[in-house]
Amino acid sequence: MSGIYFNAMSAREEILKEFPDAKVEIIDSRTNCMALGSIVLDAARAAKAGGTLESVVDIALQSRNRVHFFFTPKTLEFLKKGGRIGTASALLGKVLSINTILTVDMKQGMTHLYAKARGFAKALGKIFDVMEQDYLRYGIREIYIHHISAVEKAIETKEWLMSKYPKIPISICSIGPVIGLHVGPGTIGVVYCTENVKHEV
Repeated sequence: MSGIYFNAMSAREEILKEFPDAKVEIIDSRTNCMALGSIVLDAARAAKAGGTLESVVDIALQSRNRVHFFFTPKTLEFLKKGGRIGTASALLGKVLSINTILTVDMKQGMTHLYAKARGFAKALGKIFDVMEQDYLRYGIREIYIHHISAVEKAIETKEWLMSKYPKIPISICSIGPVIGLHVGPGTIGVVYCTENVKHEV
């Protein structure tokens, strides 16, 4: 999703020139925010437990196959400003109260349109419907609620999800400025990790 992965590959080559016996493994997460964070945490837990480099890499790859990221901007205005959609689409969305649901394609490492809904609440509802289907089919072990300057909505969302999934750990995390720049304030997103693999990437 950025040049960081390729920069890391170049850095590894430089390190190996000076330290040819060094072991450096680089994994393309193909995602960002806490979808990436969840993969990192799983790898860190495995390392802390005494795992070998190979086993830690394997855990990270398994985690990447279990993570899912959906989000919906409060408005299309910032997608328009960033050149992600045209002015006509943004205007039509505003007039018809259309909200987009975006997701990260873990196979390509790209963000794309998942669905559209009439209104912010219905957009969130569609995200929760997908999550419920995955919960029933694959199980869910943890959930992260993302937001951009929408703390109250994030708390409300967490409380509702806690009532529905009382045994699943649920955390709230703000989205950083890089992603926030493209989707804008009010955005709510959900990252969740399934117990079993849903997609192979």
